[in-house]
Amino acid sequence: MALWLDAWAKGDHKTRVAINLAGAFQRHNHVEKALEWHQRALALSPSNGIVLCNMGLWFEGRARLERNALSQQFTQNGLLEPNEYKARLAQANQYLAQAVVLVREGLKRCPEDPNVRLFAKRVEDHAAGVGVNVIAATEAPASELVLR
Repeated sequence: MALWLDAWAKGDHKTRVAINLAGAFQRHNHVEKALEWHQRALALSPSNGIVLCNMGLWFEGRARLERNALSQQFTQNGLLEPNEYKARLAQANQYLAQAVVLVREGLKRCPEDPNVRLFAKRVEDHAAGVGVNVIAATEAPASELVLR
């Protein structure tokens, strides 16, 4: 990570640098820092399919974190207040819906990239597995989707 941070600090503001920093922060569970770098990559290259797919994976990760937190809270406390449960589950589903839209857009732009295809399928399968059905992608630009 230090190498990529140094490159950025020295003025190497390329999409690849931002993508690698986002991935490094994500691997180290620095979720908000990862989002910041994903957004920088998106600002540099808004139609880059890999950037869109990576953003989708970030949102899928947030959905998983939220669902896991709900499970853990239920396991520890036995019950959850119904309104809190519904709100947090709705937030997890919103994250997952955003992930689906972003990976679909990434796949449109990089249909031959095997990693984009693999991760798009993983996100779609996750959404289907928990009952999140995104029928059609929104008409909003991807940069608006990720900043909500």
